[in-house]
Amino acid sequence: MSTNPPSFERAEYGTASVGSCARCYQSLRGRYFRLDGKMLCEPCANMAVTEPARGAQAAFMKAIGVGVVAAIAGSVLYALVEILTGWTIGYVALAVGWMIGKGMKWAAEGRGGRRYQIASAVLTYLSVSFAEMAVILHQVIKQSPGLHFRFLPTVLLPFVLKYGFLSPFLELQDGVNGVIGLVILFVGIRAAWALTAGSEYRITGPYQASA
Repeated sequence: MSTNPPSFERAEYGTASVGSCARCYQSLRGRYFRLDGKMLCEPCANMAVTEPARGAQAAFMKAIGVGVVAAIAGSVLYALVEILTGWTIGYVALAVGWMIGKGMKWAAEGRGGRRYQIASAVLTYLSVSFAEMAVILHQVIKQSPGLHFRFLPTVLLPFVLKYGFLSPFLELQDGVNGVIGLVILFVGIRAAWALTAGSEYRITGPYQASA
């Protein structure tokens, strides 16, 4: 016999079930999630985060493609702003990181994870670094209008290796502005990293079952 008889002096409410989990088939009461549209209980949703997902590789490659396009667009934007305005601190790096992170997340239909984060961080750095290289090239041509570059491997490759990949650190020669620019670049990379967090699955939630 139950030692806790129901109370008739106060109302007792339960949480209604909104269905059953698509994996363990337990009734969903309280918090639940959706994985690609299917309802999951919280333990099953947590397990799904660490599992390989179907179509994950195709989604990742699509995200990389969109990320590269966003990186090129961000690099052009960064270079144009610095050339036209003379800003040398690199505030546009924040926008570049946001563009790449949002673009990759959109292309992957909400998927994310560590490899997305690493790719977005690398693309953000390269986008800003190559933008700085374009600015340096513009300044060289502006100072020496009659100068013509011969795009030979012996000339182009060292130039790209030095300025295309190390430009943010070479800016440290400018003193405080260089340090601030590097810090802003780091913040932009962090923004891209945060935006591409998540899992290979498209998991949304949590949702709350109606009382």
